[in-house]
Amino acid sequence: MAGKVDPNDPRKLTDFKLLSFDVYSTLIDEKGAFLATLITSFYHYNIKPYSHEHRIFPLQKHTEQLTPSSPGGLFTGLHPLLSRLPEPLKSNYLDSRASTLQAFQTHETQLQRTHPTLPYPSILHLAYLSYAQSLPLTPPPSLSTLESEAQEFSQKIPSWPAFPDTVPALQKLHKYYKLVILSNINEESIEGTIRHNMDVGWDAVYTAQKIGSYKPDLRNFEFLVEHVGEDLGVKKEEILHTAQSLRADHVPVKKMDMTGVWIDRGNEGQDYEKLKDEVAYTWKFSTLGEMADAVEEAFEAQGKKV
Repeated sequence: MAGKVDPNDPRKLTDFKLLSFDVYSTLIDEKGAFLATLITSFYHYNIKPYSHEHRIFPLQKHTEQLTPSSPGGLFTGLHPLLSRLPEPLKSNYLDSRASTLQAFQTHETQLQRTHPTLPYPSILHLAYLSYAQSLPLTPPPSLSTLESEAQEFSQKIPSWPAFPDTVPALQKLHKYYKLVILSNINEESIEGTIRHNMDVGWDAVYTAQKIGSYKPDLRNFEFLVEHVGEDLGVKKEEILHTAQSLRADHVPVKKMDMTGVWIDRGNEGQDYEKLKDEVAYTWKFSTLGEMADAVEEAFEAQGKKV
């Protein structure tokens, strides 16, 4: 159900002055970009996406509009690893998109914890190599091949596409709030993402590289609170943190006693059952566009039309 989670909660969308955003998976379609990359790879390797032989019917509803020209993204280069798996393991990985992504991101998250100051492209590079080591690849690729694939894999961040609703929703929300990025990313990559996909006049951009740690580290949220106070004159209670990731965003938001909006884009179901007692978001929407409509309706009900 979209909207306020607890109808008796007195807080209103009009109580806030600033929206802080996670970017990748909230505004940028990194997981969908992975799927597009897989389909591009299917065509490259002359594999039909819906073939009985390769048992990937669960992908059909996602691939009907995709062609080799569909945009790549976060997981560009991951399919060469999956294509080297023996059957039936290869089919299982291709059939289980969410599980495959979670398996990869386990390596990514561990590297973020152990190397908090390493730029995100380097995290991706190392995560690719670590993930490759965890797979029974047949035949095993050479180290030089893996290094080349990992390098390509890690350099595609600015090309990850925005969700279709992202820019119109941000433009609408900016009429009512200051907009701030709080992202597990490096400076160069976020500059490319903004330039290519969502240049909406951000009021501030705070990256993991600038802060020196990755979410869910509380230092990232402490940095946010401190700097929007100093830079934009906004108090902690006036911040509404808007994010898709439960683990990286909504768990620390609860620990910080901040207010959150969960943009549930449909791919955090497994995490919710594990984390539901550790999160306390106040609103939940399926898309950012849905949230923007609710915000506009709330402000207009108070007589504020922009």
